[in-house]
Amino acid sequence: MTTAEALSAPPQGALQGDSLAVGRARRRRSDNLRGWLYCAPFLLAFGIFLIWPTIYGLWMSFTGTSLAGTNTEFVGLANWREALGDPQVWTSLANTAWFTVLSTIPLVVVAMVLAVLVNIGLPGQWFWRLSFFMPFLLA
Repeated sequence: MTTAEALSAPPQGALQGDSLAVGRARRRRSDNLRGWLYCAPFLLAFGIFLIWPTIYGLWMSFTGTSLAGTNTEFVGLANWREALGDPQVWTSLANTAWFTVLSTIPLVVVAMVLAVLVNIGLPGQWFWRLSFFMPFLLA
């Protein structure tokens, strides 16, 4: 073998390394497919029960559709202009924001206090654990 042939010829272990790389790539694709198949039921339910109603509701906001399903003509932004021009809409949005702030902060604080009480070694710790898990047990 000449020097030029030795330089152009692949090393003897290269073919074996290539077949290992191909096997790993095939296994990775198989694992990816299996992962997507495991996620498929959730993704299907997520699409049917959350994504589709959201898109359909947004589309209906641009049409004149009534609750009876009649008058499905496209009206553009007229519904949005009417809703955002109504002072009661702004009042209800402010009430919703106020309720969210006033209910979220105490819930987080109470949950943190209960989590601390469950984790520290107090006498009667069973009571704190029971009070923490009781809503799950009763449901």
